[in-house]
Amino acid sequence: MDQYRSVREARRRFLIHPYDRVEALHDLRVGVRATRSILREMRRVFGRHKIQPQLQWWATFARMTSAARDLDVTLATLQQLDDEPVIKAAGGTRWFVEALQIEADKTRQSLEEALRSAPMKYFLRHWGQFLRDDSSSEAKLRWARKDILIVAGTLILKSHQRFMAAGLAIHEDTPPEGLHDLRKKAKKLRYLMAGFGSYFSSKKVSSFIKGLKGFQDYLGQYQDGQVLRQRLATLSSDPDQPMPIEAQEVLKAINAWSVKKEDILRGQFQDHFMALVKATPRHRYRALFKQ
Repeated sequence: MDQYRSVREARRRFLIHPYDRVEALHDLRVGVRATRSILREMRRVFGRHKIQPQLQWWATFARMTSAARDLDVTLATLQQLDDEPVIKAAGGTRWFVEALQIEADKTRQSLEEALRSAPMKYFLRHWGQFLRDDSSSEAKLRWARKDILIVAGTLILKSHQRFMAAGLAIHEDTPPEGLHDLRKKAKKLRYLMAGFGSYFSSKKVSSFIKGLKGFQDYLGQYQDGQVLRQRLATLSSDPDQPMPIEAQEVLKAINAWSVKKEDILRGQFQDHFMALVKATPRHRYRALFKQ
């Protein structure tokens, strides 16, 4: 219900406050992703056959918000690049910003129409009713009778185990997709920690969430470079929007700068990962649920 309320509020802000749309879209995307992530882990609570159709809806919802948010992030990154001497010397990012802004406006408009649509209103209303429904399957009742710390501990420790296994498997030859997958696992763990956070010491939980968020932000910088180059490559091959020669030179400078930064970030992986592991080792996770 907490996640449901956060999604409804972020949707409202996005639709009625134009000046707050970038931040509202971020909150909406996080709320949708967190809800979807928590539901995946809690299939046994709701019953798989009941929750699967809901998960499909949340997956569609996630794709809609991600498309718009990714463009916002790419635009923000491009605007920041104008402060880089090598990019400024090549001519700046104005052509790319203007081209992507058109796409971002169309994507945001499509998202707005989808959020206002009758199917979306029905889904959110139906989902809220689903959560309030007192009728429960036997599987749901078995889980409901368990102590919340046992339920939370089981889900979070399993998520932490998957995260750790993925992190320890990263090496210098791991493709970028491996780091992207690790970031997603870090997010899932963080969403579970935040979702059950009210049942634990806020001081203790906040240190776990802060560490995971910092690690996600580090991996996010690496991922943003990958997304930026992919997006600009697609833009450069668009036959309906020929790229001028000056912009082609800027593209070369952006790619060179981005690759160099990615190499630096990639070389810092072990330091960031081990710092997180040392700050919040597994025994601290276990101790959290035995308070």
